[in-house]
Amino acid sequence: KKPQGNFVFSEFMSLMKILDRDYMGGTKSLLTHLFDNPSRLVRTVGVKDEKEYVVENPVINIVAATTIDWFVESLKDRDILSGFIPRFIFVPAMKQDQFFPRQKIADATIEADLVFMLKNMADLKGECILTDEAGKLYDSLAVKFYEKHHMNGNLSSPFYPRMINYALKFAMLNSCINGHFPEIQEGDVAQSWETIRRLT
Repeated sequence: KKPQGNFVFSEFMSLMKILDRDYMGGTKSLLTHLFDNPSRLVRTVGVKDEKEYVVENPVINIVAATTIDWFVESLKDRDILSGFIPRFIFVPAMKQDQFFPRQKIADATIEADLVFMLKNMADLKGECILTDEAGKLYDSLAVKFYEKHHMNGNLSSPFYPRMINYALKFAMLNSCINGHFPEIQEGDVAQSWETIRRLT
């Protein structure tokens, strides 16, 4: 009934430990498949009485936080090389810009505006199209990024091709936020690559 879902884990290591349990075998493969946004997911469960479940347009989002030390401790080489970990978008906080002795009260107006915007975005349908200028900018920045980062011979290599894909997805989101959907404009692409720069 609800093909979209949001899963929140207060600690990323807890998620990885859960996924490594014997009874969770195959879950990482399933999540890896779902992160590639298939239009349909078909699952057959049961032994004697098999049942087939079909999910149209499945979308999942996993949100978790951790420290750098705990994150590194929870990683396994196979999870990186298999493409499972590179499908996550990691937002590192390397320094603290501001110190707040007490947590500020959330701004209800900003929260309501965000919820309203996300609900409207969820109703958008159709194919995004890059303008000629946006397409040229995206291609140019993607080639530069690839030439700088491709196959550098360490465990970070699997992450960089994903970043090129994320740049396009961020541009799509920017087109929605900036009110350009279904057209992706040059500014949307520039913003998306600035996000990639900050993430890498």
